[in-house]
Formats: sequence, C-alpha cells, structure tokens
Amino acid sequence: MKPSSLRSRGFTLLEVMIASAIGVIVLTTGLVVGAQMQKRALFEEQTMTAQVTGRAVKDQITLDVSRAGTGMGNTPISFANDDERSAITVWSKPDLTTGIGTTLGADATDYAPPPAGFPASDALQLYWGDTNGMLTLRTCDTLSRIREEETTTAGTFCTRPNPSTALADPATPTLAVIASGGNKKACPVLVDSVQEASGKLVIKGPTPEVPRSDVCAGKDLWTKASGDVENWVALRLSGAAYRVNWRGGIPTLEYRAPNQEDWSVLSRDVEQLTVREGVVNLANPLNTLDWYPSDVPSGT
Repeated sequence: MKPSSLRSRGFTLLEVMIASAIGVIVLTTGLVVGAQMQKRALFEEQTMTAQVTGRAVKDQITLDVSRAGTGMGNTPISFANDDERSAITVWSKPDLTTGIGTTLGADATDYAPPPAGFPASDALQLYWGDTNGMLTLRTCDTLSRIREEETTTAGTFCTRPNPSTALADPATPTLAVIASGGNKKACPVLVDSVQEASGKLVIKGPTPEVPRSDVCAGKDLWTKASGDVENWVALRLSGAAYRVNWRGGIPTLEYRAPNQEDWSVLSRDVEQLTVREGVVNLANPLNTLDWYPSDVPSGT
C-alpha cells in the first residue's frame, strides 16, 4: 500500500480546533454587535416614545392651563369659609382634596405618595367656566342686587330677558359658578332651573356637596356699589387635575378629565415636567414676560 498524498488527507485535529476557535470568535463578535445594535434601537425607540409622549402631555397641559380662569379671570372661588381656590391651584402637600364638587379623590387605596428619598410632586388643579349655556345676570327691578331674597331651600337670581335654558339639566342639578367682571369672589352653586319666561335663575340651597360660604350667603356680595363695574355671569363649573401617583412603586402621571370622577393614566414615560406661569405688562411695548418660577436666581 502506498502512503496517501498530502492532497487526499483530511484536516488534522489542531486545524479543526483553530477553525472552531475562529468561528466561535466571529460568532461571538456578531452576537455582541447584534445585541448592542438591538439595545441601541430599543433605546432610540424608547427615547422617541418619551419625546412624543412628552409633547402630547405638554400640549394637553397647555390646553387646560390656557382655559383656566375662563369666565372668572383671577377671581378666587369661595367654596366654603375656609376653602377658597384660584383658577390655577398648585398643591405641594400629600392631601389632594380640593373644592367642593371638584374633589381629586385621593385615598389610601388609589393614591400613594413617593417613597422616602424621592421628591414630592405637585398636584395641579385647574378651574374654568364653560361658556355653553352661559347666562348674563342683571339687577332685580330697581334693586341694586342681582339676587332676590333667598330661602333655606333655594335662591333666585335675575337674568337678562329670555335666558337660555342650556345651563340647567332637567335630570340632575348642574354645578355652576357665578362670577363678576370685578374683583368680587366667585361662588359655586347648584342650578335647579332656568325660568325663561320670567328671566330667573333658580339655585338649590346649601347642600353637603356644595355648602354656602358666609361670603356667598350674605347680601353684600350681590349688591352693586355705586360706580362698580360688575358684569355677573353664571357658567358651568368645569376643570381638570394632574397628579403623580406612586402606587405600585412607579411614578405615573395621572389625569382627571373635566366632569369625570375617576383618574386615568396619562403617561408613565414623563418623569419630570415643569409648569411655569408667564405674566406680561401690557403697558410695556416690548411685552416682556416675567416667568414664575424664574430662571434668574433670586437676589440678582
């Protein structure tokens, strides 16, 4: 028998081991690069999602903030003797209870504050008047007040002739607010009916849901002083609220839509959002905005 030639023989064990090692290195490198590319793609996708969600959240808050104070301006709403709220109310305490009829509804089962070591987030409550069915009030006959004598069960306000009845809901009393164009306080009321023929707005008396503060129950608020500019209107009281809920250990931005009792998840991607208020002096031709909170450190 003749020895086999070099061409006809197979791979040696050493050659197979070297080739296998090179293959493993190439395969491992490919897997590492692929994993890095996958992580990069996932990160970019999450970043894009957070950016899109952030813009959507910003647009939603901007829309609600722009509506805050509609029909009321900066007039505080007197819900009770010790409960006055402005159109934009910011809460920095764990107690999120707000005005009567617009409670945020935080409790031990639905809401959890941040754990120790994490900063507490503010809750934002916004109020505005819905102009749908808005009523313009007037003084009653020759009297200087817009409200007639009130009984323990109801009260009557005088409106312009032939008022719209859209403000009153025949099925259930409507939560409304009566506000003036002056600097007097606004009052929440439950509208019972609108009498189109006689031009009257009838409201319910004080209830557990909407108590009557001393300011709103007195006569001085509804009496127009000589020279005062007062344009009293009645509007549906509406609003929205935002809060950060740590229930489950994950900070979740929640939203309570207008005329809704329950909270809904708005975002789990927005970790921090700063809302600032800009005030402009219209007498300044440059219309420079003063921002609160300001970017300029205090004392400079």
